[in-house]
Amino acid sequence: MKDLAIILQKVVIKPYYRQNAGFFLVLFIFAFGLQSPPSLLLSPVFLTDVISEPVFITAVLLLFFLYYLKCFNFINKTLNAPENSFLQITALLPFKLLLYNLIRVHALLFFPALAYTLLMTVYAFLQKHFLTGISIILYNMVLLFCSAIYFYRKLSGPLTANVKATFFPRITFIPVLNTVYLWYWRYLVAQEKVLFFLTKVFSGSILLVFLNMYPYPNYDLRPTQIGFWTAVVSHVMLIQRVQLFQEKDLAFLRNLPYSHLRRFWHQALFYGLCLIPELVLIVWHLPFSTTILFIGQLFALGISFMLLMHALLYLQNQSLRKYVWQVFFIFMAFLLFFLTSPPLYLLTVVISATAYVIFSGKYYAYEPEKTETAA
Repeated sequence: MKDLAIILQKVVIKPYYRQNAGFFLVLFIFAFGLQSPPSLLLSPVFLTDVISEPVFITAVLLLFFLYYLKCFNFINKTLNAPENSFLQITALLPFKLLLYNLIRVHALLFFPALAYTLLMTVYAFLQKHFLTGISIILYNMVLLFCSAIYFYRKLSGPLTANVKATFFPRITFIPVLNTVYLWYWRYLVAQEKVLFFLTKVFSGSILLVFLNMYPYPNYDLRPTQIGFWTAVVSHVMLIQRVQLFQEKDLAFLRNLPYSHLRRFWHQALFYGLCLIPELVLIVWHLPFSTTILFIGQLFALGISFMLLMHALLYLQNQSLRKYVWQVFFIFMAFLLFFLTSPPLYLLTVVISATAYVIFSGKYYAYEPEKTETAA
């Protein structure tokens, strides 16, 4: 039934890829733009090493399982949305037809991982690791079939729009957070835990790759700057969700007698807390006593750029696609600029000032409906 496939494509597939455009862009840059040819994720050398080592295979499949959870939670949230309650009528369709379409939907969302595991399977059979290849195939089949069965039961059961099912347990021990900038943390760990966890895993992995491939003092500190800068940019979609939460659920903050500077300071504190894991990784790998000034400047630079990414969302007629491309071009420009070893404190001042000017000038003129429009 083509009509059902078209409906699911418009309701689930297209919104998913629009919302995660930044995530895939950063992933593409990391996979193809920042790797040497022998270490490319699609190179025969890298794939041969992965297939030959059970530890590598387990790590890759674990990462793909995290991505599977991301897809699962998106489909689940979409089906729970009140505006999509009409999908309950699909339970009247034949079991095989509905199950096929549910598998197809999750497979299209899971396609980047499926394509890569298929390539791994081909190399496994070429190297005569038949058990490994069969295991990878069964791994994907089990994941997709289990999710399809779950969503079939969800659609064929009673209306449960307000029931939130997730692989992650609901956190009930979060204390009441009265400080404004900590409310965003509560939102992340309560409603966006999957996105937050995947973002931190991705950013930490990028940073570790640079720290281990170009260790200091064998190399200068520029690779560390580039790795940290890339890790900061990987928060692009997380920042977009936080700003959307701020404008939707915390819209009353506009009516409070806070100055622009105080609001800006709250954002800086929050993003500083977000970058603590990356800061710990840098401190762990670099000699702290000899590079304390560099680490402090790098940390401040990361906060300033996150503030700039947040401020860009307040520009007039800002769409998600325009926002992602703006961040990408700024990222690439500074990536080239880092090769000249510029003073980090000066960059921090310039970026922070730019972010504050945009934020203070556009904050009260911002209209949420225009920013939420995805191209």
